[in-house]
Amino acid sequence: MTATALRNEIKGEVLEQSSPGFDAALAGLLWNQLRADRRPDVIIRVRDEQDVVKAVKFADSNGLRVVARGGGHSWCGLAARNGGMFIDLEQLNEIVVEPALRRASIQPFVSLYPAAQLLRPHGA
Repeated sequence: MTATALRNEIKGEVLEQSSPGFDAALAGLLWNQLRADRRPDVIIRVRDEQDVVKAVKFADSNGLRVVARGGGHSWCGLAARNGGMFIDLEQLNEIVVEPALRRASIQPFVSLYPAAQLLRPHGA
């Protein structure tokens, strides 16, 4: 599968180094700019879990190393790398609380405070 084919397979965005907007996207992912010299081959901005699965399969079939950016809290920009695939999980920020089952599903980009606010009324 090519990057063009992946673009047609996922709901999110596929940015290669030659894509318009790649540099701006990379700058936005590295909040403190300390590691701006690291450039992945491709940035995938996923919109759902299926996008993640498809991106990882694409990386595997193309021999790309994968790193994912979860909550964006790495002060030194450890999610950035030279080469490989950078999966941006920023849009995976949903919390679903099921009080009757005493269960919550919390996606990877959710910060502690919003999660705690939603869980507190349920004794968590």
